[in-house]
Amino acid sequence: MTRTLIILIVSQLLISCTGQDRPKTIDFGSFTIPAPAGWNKIEFQGIDSYVGGLTNGTDTLTFDYGWYSYDFGYEDTDAHLIKIDTINGKTATLIKPRISGHGTIRMYISNAYKGNYFNLVGSDIQNELTVFDIFKSVKFKDSNTTVNSLNFAQNFKASKYPPSAEQIFKRNCASCHHISDIQLIGPGMTTMRKDRFDKWFFDTLFVYTPQTPNEKMGTDYHRKMFEHLTDQDIQLIKGLLKENE
Repeated sequence: MTRTLIILIVSQLLISCTGQDRPKTIDFGSFTIPAPAGWNKIEFQGIDSYVGGLTNGTDTLTFDYGWYSYDFGYEDTDAHLIKIDTINGKTATLIKPRISGHGTIRMYISNAYKGNYFNLVGSDIQNELTVFDIFKSVKFKDSNTTVNSLNFAQNFKASKYPPSAEQIFKRNCASCHHISDIQLIGPGMTTMRKDRFDKWFFDTLFVYTPQTPNEKMGTDYHRKMFEHLTDQDIQLIKGLLKENE
């Protein structure tokens, strides 16, 4: 083997390794996930959902995306902490272990894209900062990159897992609204705009459109009936609505 050929082979290997070690954004179709240097794409065979993730050979994050994606409720609440954040316009529930590297670190979005759920999770990962950097940069096709929590992944709390958006909806809204675009007493959730919803709940000067079939179930009704809802509850419900047009 000539000296020139050896140099060419070594050069190609170095270029290949360098390319794999560079940060990159991995496109999974409906969403993208940033991969830090040394992390690469992995995919699995899912049954009812799209399953995949990324790994650096030591730590692994796997996602589950679809109608039947995992909801919270199985982790040990005594060993984990909870936080609600906004990631590129999407309301996300985060959990992390009380002791770094000993437990589950997870992000769950109940209305990720086109009614699908999204779950991204790792286990016993020491470098939580890298994982949270990945979490906060996940983008869906309809993500609004201008809307993000100012104190992302900070001030976690010890509590039982909060109810999902669907659970809050069923308890408070399902008697009048359908979770999709079907009209019942009120409009379907996916037909309502988020800016109108904010006025409906928070703007005391906003008056519900008069002379409509559900006029009596308008602004005052919702404020009085659902004043028990927390800000986190309302943010989760908003995740079921359509973006402003």
